[in-house]
Amino acid sequence: MRVLRLIAPCFAVVFSFQGLAQTTVPSTSFPPGYSPKINHLTPEETTEKTALLEDVQGAIDMAKNVTELDKAIKILKDTIDGRPEFVADVTQAVDNLVRPARSKLLAKEQAAQQPQKINLYAAVSISSKGAGWARDQKTKEAAEERARKDCGKADCDPPFSFSAGCVGIYRYEYKQGRKRVFGFGASYRPNEDLAKQEAMGRCRVKTATGCTLVTTVCQASK
Repeated sequence: MRVLRLIAPCFAVVFSFQGLAQTTVPSTSFPPGYSPKINHLTPEETTEKTALLEDVQGAIDMAKNVTELDKAIKILKDTIDGRPEFVADVTQAVDNLVRPARSKLLAKEQAAQQPQKINLYAAVSISSKGAGWARDQKTKEAAEERARKDCGKADCDPPFSFSAGCVGIYRYEYKQGRKRVFGFGASYRPNEDLAKQEAMGRCRVKTATGCTLVTTVCQASK
């Protein structure tokens, strides 16, 4: 019995340590990659961290480009001082806040560096005695006006304008008894090869031998 009384306190100590080993940390939301620790930051450190993160958010909101953001964040990071655990915690929190904002600014800068396409217009006007056309005009109206003037005939059709694709212009000629018949026509297609084929196909409906491809008028953004 004496032996049991002597070792009983030892079992009590062992049991007490086992109880501590089974203690769990309450579930809390932490940033990705952050390993929680009991009493990780002091109240003063928590206050300092909150104030710094507010300054970081202000720098993010004011930054117009990546260079400005990087410069402001470097200045703020240089003010972080204290225990290694505190410095690591705050640095990670700053990086988590800055990373998506920096990516957004970088994507915006890269998009701005891409050459901007300008929509230009072409137009074609056909008459029985000729054709007029225009390319690379800044507006639809300007293209139509120039094509109308280039056609220059009283019977010119209303101009056909477009900003992408091609128009094949053809001339046809054939004899009808003693009379020579000729005229012009046009066909629009998405690309030059198809425009040529369509134009000549339409011409051959009128005559099998008297077809000439005058030109193709193509337009694309620049």
